Amino acid sequence: MKQINCDVIQDLLPSYSDKVSSNATNKLVEEHLKNCKKCNIALKSMNKEIDTEFIENQEEQLDYLKKYRRNRIRSVIGAVLITIDIIFGMVLSVILLSSIEVFVNVNDVNVEYMYKIDDELMVYLYSEKYKKHFLSGEQYEVVDDEGNKEIYLKIAVEGLIHFPRNEILSGRNEFFKLDNSVKKIYIEDKKGNVKEIWNKDMSVMSSDEWKHWYIDSYAPQDIVKEYGLTYDKDIHMARWNYTFLWRALYETGK
Repeated sequence: MKQINCDVIQDLLPSYSDKVSSNATNKLVEEHLKNCKKCNIALKSMNKEIDTEFIENQEEQLDYLKKYRRNRIRSVIGAVLITIDIIFGMVLSVILLSSIEVFVNVNDVNVEYMYKIDDELMVYLYSEKYKKHFLSGEQYEVVDDEGNKEIYLKIAVEGLIHFPRNEILSGRNEFFKLDNSVKKIYIEDKKGNVKEIWNKDMSVMSSDEWKHWYIDSYAPQDIVKEYGLTYDKDIHMARWNYTFLWRALYETGK
């Protein structure tokens, strides 16, 4: 996992030193301090008492303390904002998605994996090109005179209000209901371009096969260990199975 920059930690140290920071902030700072000599020195320097021998008179001392208090208030406010950004940035980004849909070419969207679970096909779509956006999609069906069915997922990307130090990697889990009448599945863009992603003759992993592949070959091993992924565990609907979430953490840092 990517380490948090020392500049960020040193912005948090004043509130941490004064014991006014949140538990989440404390955990971030303490994990960093375990391996950072530079930030430990900075913290020790902050904890030293103000040496009043260098303040020549009462007026100078008062000015000094006022300035110190203003800086400390600014530090506390900055620490709160940084904490909110780090912990809730992804959630806030989802809430603040703009309603404007941006065109995405189907050729820039790939199927990273798919598997069958009962009578459904689970497909994970990913686009490296459209980082900092969310893929949106809406399914519709076309049925011919003989009852053969084709399913289309019409895709776009939604504009994202971006926060500093927070990137969302575009990805989408999509479930398709399968029956004997479904012959093909496509993704389609807003210009009408289509790309076939499944047909009835394709060989697709089973749910159990997917678990082994996901754990052994796809997810980074530190993610597998951190979340305790095992073959006999139901990892399909768990929060960290939504690949774009752990992928965002893994590629951009917690």
